[in-house]
Amino acid sequence: MIRSELQSSPYQSTYLALRDRQTGSLRLVEANLATVGAEVDPPQSTNPLLLRDPASSAQDEEAPSASAAMKRHLVKQFGQAKGQRMYEQQETNKVETDAISSESP
Repeated sequence: MIRSELQSSPYQSTYLALRDRQTGSLRLVEANLATVGAEVDPPQSTNPLLLRDPASSAQDEEAPSASAAMKRHLVKQFGQAKGQRMYEQQETNKVETDAISSESP
């Protein structure tokens, strides 16, 4: 909702209609606007990645090639055939940089 709709206007009042089923009478009760929010303190995390110091984590980061190799291994083990074929094509089309640099004049 838009904040301006939530604020009460001095020119309008909000009422609730309460109907008694037995007597059929209807009673109007003025309602006031109230915003309720919880103040929650989350528990301390036990995740070691979140507990690490950000300054030291930059030094301890795994190489991108290691994480890519891990992902490739997981896709080969548990992935769909489409993902497996993609990694197989990457391996067959891979060009060795040593072979290119040694052939240069």
